[in-house]
Amino acid sequence: FVAQRLIPRRDGKGRVPAQAGRGACVIAAHAYLTPDVFAPHLLAYQRGLIRQYADLPLAGIMKDEWGFPPDHTGNPKHDRFWFSAAMAAAYAARSGGRDLVRDALLMCAGEAGREGERLAAINRLGALCRGRNAAIEDDFYRAGKEAFGKDAFIVTHATWTPFPGPQEFRKNGLSWWAATRDIGQSDESTPYPCRTSLAKRWGYPLEYNQFYAKETAPYVAELWRGALSGGRLNVHPLYPRPDLKKGERDTLLFRSGLMAGMARLRVLDFITRAPLDCPVAVVFGHACAMNWAGPSYNRVGLEIASALCAEGYLADVMPSSLLLDDALRIDAEGYVCLGPQRYRAVVLYQPEYDGEKELAFFARAAAGKSALFRVGGWTKDFDARPLDGAARLGAGARVCADDAACVAAVSELLNKAGLPRATGWPAQLTGWGQSGSVKHAAPPTEGHSALTDGTYVRVAGTKDPAGDPIAETFEWQGHTVAVDAVGVVAIRFEPDGRVAAFAAGGLKRVKTDGLALELPARADVAFVRGADGACRGLLQGCDGDIPAPLLAVSADWRRLPLPKQRQ
Repeated sequence: FVAQRLIPRRDGKGRVPAQAGRGACVIAAHAYLTPDVFAPHLLAYQRGLIRQYADLPLAGIMKDEWGFPPDHTGNPKHDRFWFSAAMAAAYAARSGGRDLVRDALLMCAGEAGREGERLAAINRLGALCRGRNAAIEDDFYRAGKEAFGKDAFIVTHATWTPFPGPQEFRKNGLSWWAATRDIGQSDESTPYPCRTSLAKRWGYPLEYNQFYAKETAPYVAELWRGALSGGRLNVHPLYPRPDLKKGERDTLLFRSGLMAGMARLRVLDFITRAPLDCPVAVVFGHACAMNWAGPSYNRVGLEIASALCAEGYLADVMPSSLLLDDALRIDAEGYVCLGPQRYRAVVLYQPEYDGEKELAFFARAAAGKSALFRVGGWTKDFDARPLDGAARLGAGARVCADDAACVAAVSELLNKAGLPRATGWPAQLTGWGQSGSVKHAAPPTEGHSALTDGTYVRVAGTKDPAGDPIAETFEWQGHTVAVDAVGVVAIRFEPDGRVAAFAAGGLKRVKTDGLALELPARADVAFVRGADGACRGLLQGCDGDIPAPLLAVSADWRRLPLPKQRQ
């Protein structure tokens, strides 16, 4: 290609002299009326806006879907690039003086003999955009804490298109795990293995998913799926519903029974602060997933995670860039960890273009307690220079030929280890992906799972918004538990066998080692044993005196009223 700088005429037309055997490439520009992500004054401007409201007693501030302007196509031809003078300067500073416009041509079309430069340029641009958007999010978070206090609640999802694919690559560099929040939050149909890792990334036990639909029934299903997967529902009014009058988008939800289910799940929050236990981490090469000239564009390991989740071996999906943020760690016993989660198996998925820091970490992990599996080569670093990652990982990393082989190998390992399985998450069709709908794992509305602190959680919410009957006997950690309740049951045992915590919706009776309760009428009940051995409890939906069987457990009970059903 021959690039010539042309002075455009007023009619928008230009003229290039014909040259045999050569072609012309026209790079056109048009302006967007949107903030420049790389503007040097943007952080100061953002802080100024926040300070204007600092005198108000706000509980927190929100910012969602930040990044470059929305692009629903994800730029499949890779021929459109964001540009500003400030962005070009940042690119030049990161690349040793390279020109962004010139490299845009290289990234789009490629040039013979410059394949490595092209790969490096794409990696560089993706990392630059992720880093800048993450810095803006982080400064927003810190400015909010400074203005409204350390307890200001700063959440709201960083996801825009709720799928880790081309639209997010282009909008924010897939900055979900780098956009600082007080809790992990997502929206709409974000894959559950991404939701669970976000909960652990931000150090809070729960993940909230902002959800909307045209009808009320999908909200109820989303609520109970969330409860089974360690999450909660962030209720968005019914949408799109232009036929409804003002206020009806909310009131129809109030009348659906959804609030009764939400209230019932409060018993879980009383007894635990632990996230869902996912024994597998699928760590995808962040640069490789976003590099359209590389070997595994738009693949983040969701197929592996979904297949394992379907078998009951739950998996977190996360980017390798977490290592650059020092979020992933290896604990004193040699296990790879994210937050409170200790992984029994780690899948290193398509690590091409990861660099020395990532390689040093996984070389240590390969010699540790978490079983390490690798799918895909590791022959180049971030700058597309030769890197023999396979040799440096050594025999401690098991190489899998493809996704299916990896799923089989991880499943076999966990099965031999006798790891208990959660209820399987079948793959469900969503409307997001590179070329239309894709399938990924989603929990059912009934089943069981476990939390990282050893809490067993049983959920039933398929038929009734407030929960379905749970009248059964199950085994957990060597204990037999017989229960008659509604919607949710959770139990945790001490190392000495005593019940450390218990919660149930609509409890009638429960019997296990060291605990036998039968109530005169159903009520939502929870209690937890403190470090001093004494129990404190929560009682919801019970009028009159506290039942004598509960007083035998504890004299310290907190009472909560149930919300009234809207008619």
